[in-house]
Amino acid sequence: MSPASETRILFVGDMHLGRPAGGLPAELAAAGLGPAAALDRVVDAAREHEVHAVAFAGDLVDGANALFEAYGLLEAMVEKLAAAGVSVVAVAGNHDTRTLPRLADQLGERFCLLGAGGTWSSFLIPGDAPLPVRLVGWSFPHPRYDRSPLEDPPPAPREAEITLGLLHADLDGGSSPYAPVAGADLRSVGYRLWFLGHIHRPDPLQDDAPGYLGSLSPLDPTETGVHGPVLVTVDRQAQLRAERLPLAPLRWEHTDLACPPLPSPRDDLGPALLKAMLDRHRELESSCPDLVALGFRLTLGGRHPDPRAVHEAAAALKPEDMITRAPTGAALFVNKLTIQVHGAHDLAAMARHTDPAGLLARRILELEQGSGAGAPSLLTEAGSLLAEVSDRPDFQQLPPARKTLGPRELQDLILQQAYRILDALVEQGGGAHGTR
Repeated sequence: MSPASETRILFVGDMHLGRPAGGLPAELAAAGLGPAAALDRVVDAAREHEVHAVAFAGDLVDGANALFEAYGLLEAMVEKLAAAGVSVVAVAGNHDTRTLPRLADQLGERFCLLGAGGTWSSFLIPGDAPLPVRLVGWSFPHPRYDRSPLEDPPPAPREAEITLGLLHADLDGGSSPYAPVAGADLRSVGYRLWFLGHIHRPDPLQDDAPGYLGSLSPLDPTETGVHGPVLVTVDRQAQLRAERLPLAPLRWEHTDLACPPLPSPRDDLGPALLKAMLDRHRELESSCPDLVALGFRLTLGGRHPDPRAVHEAAAALKPEDMITRAPTGAALFVNKLTIQVHGAHDLAAMARHTDPAGLLARRILELEQGSGAGAPSLLTEAGSLLAEVSDRPDFQQLPPARKTLGPRELQDLILQQAYRILDALVEQGGGAHGTR
């Protein structure tokens, strides 16, 4: 039971009704792991926590083609929340700029669309805190909008009210076509806090900074970590508390594993991976007790006397076969397995020689230790080559973040390839010295 004299709002990030969750094994594809299942959990949480409003930060719907599917789901949601006395408020994002206004017309006064047509409007939350809580929001007028929504000033905060902002935008997005807005400009408006949609990676909850709510439930394997709505409570002293509720039925983990001894890689690799998955699920079980599925992207690194055998053992493990059930019933599965295991070489001993393996060992040591004149020039040259490839027409549709690598990422990529070449040289007898 929630205390009296509080106002409680459940903020929900990008939902994308109509888009299936990606990266799932075939047997889990229809297992209720997508946005619709997460929406049902939002309704249950809203009633459990006795919230006064549920606020959606845009992209409720994936696009115009999801109109019919989304309408039934949203109408059922609104009906259940209305029966519990919960208001439903939303802004339109770049994906549902056409669909959400139509849905709002169909749903009528039970559903409040803020900022329709690229304007600003507000909604007073019918809560119980001594100070009224007002939500102010802006909606995308078109799927692409390359100006800051703040060019048309939002309403000023009112005295004796707590004002919260709801916006779908590209925070500090520069020349982005998706409502770029500067965080400093949002803070200067004077609202107590801003809740944002658009980026699917949730931001840490902070008291004084605008942040992304993240996707309600992960839509592809890149959306790692805890996903779910944010419960905001305004108490009788006008203090705000924010808590992320881990309601997503699906979670993704990117896990780096050190290669265990594996006396027989073909026999031992599978059990070693299974143990790592079960261990990680046990670590998450108390904080995410309602997980239906936990997906992994595993990277196995480190040294092994026979790296080729490890690679061959990994190649024999098909992703569709790497699925199991935890004691809780949750499905655990591997979406991608990357092997970065290299031979157990004595690099210092090898580097004393002038054959190809020795020269390569020397470069590897320079990169790993950040010493020697060759490391900076090698990284610079590799960065230039990467930029040249990224400018080719085949890669023009990729977002900039996918076409560039930071210095650390670039170094890791070079080292990975260098070790593969070194392993091949040693295997061919071109650098047997220094192997152990």
